[in-house]
Order: sequence, then structure tokens, then C-alpha cells
Amino acid sequence: MYRHRHTPQPDWNVVDEWLKKDGIYEAAHNLLDLSEYLFGTGAERETLLADSSRHTLMTEIADYILDGGLHGDARRGAAAQVARAGGKSGATAKQFFRNRKDYENRYPWLKKAPFLLPVAWGMRACKSLKIHGDVIRKWRKDV
Repeated sequence: MYRHRHTPQPDWNVVDEWLKKDGIYEAAHNLLDLSEYLFGTGAERETLLADSSRHTLMTEIADYILDGGLHGDARRGAAAQVARAGGKSGATAKQFFRNRKDYENRYPWLKKAPFLLPVAWGMRACKSLKIHGDVIRKWRKDV
């Protein structure tokens, strides 16, 4: 969407060379054309619309993404979390038991007293349930 709207710009010829070298030039340009088709307002869109084969391709890609839900929704997000975590209980545990750095950023006192990490788990769980209980229940249902 921002390819031609901001400065400074990269050298697009060099970018295109790397895309060709990596074998993804055509796919990358299809995505660029799709973003111009959906969001563009400049001459690129007019050129794209004038070429009926490109227009048809962009319409088909947009329909596929939007109709298929590939753009993302809560259920797909929950399913992806479950797949990455190795199951429903793993995904739930990852939501409640983040890594130590996350807890130290949230609770600075943990840096001086790391043995209190289980207390921080409980504090975060209670606060999350209190503030986001409905969202958590919906997430668990979607999982």
C-alpha cells in the first residue's frame, strides 16, 4: 500500500533482482498488484484495471482470501495457537504462563526476587480473568 507513497524509497530494481533470485518475483508482484487493486488510488490501479486478465486475477485472489477466511479471524487464530502449542492445554498454559522476561517487564520486582515467579503467575491469572474473563471464555470455546 505504501510502495509509491513515501520517501525515501528503496531501489526497486535491486529489490526485484533479489525477488527473481529467490524465485518469488511473480508471487510478490501478484501481492503488490492485489494491494493496489484493493487499496490503491493511483495510476497503478488504473493500469491494473485496464488489463482485464490482471483484473480478473486480482478479483479471484481477493475473493479467495475474503471468502475463505484466510484474512484471519478469532477461530483461526485460536486454532493456530493450539497447533503451535501442541494441544488445547498447551495453548492455555502459554496464555497464562508467559516467559520470564515478560513477567519481569510486567512486574519489575521479579528481577530482585525471581523465586516469586509463581506469585506473578497467580497475579497475572487473576487480573486476566477479572479484566478479560469474557474474552478468555470465548477463546477457550473457540479452542
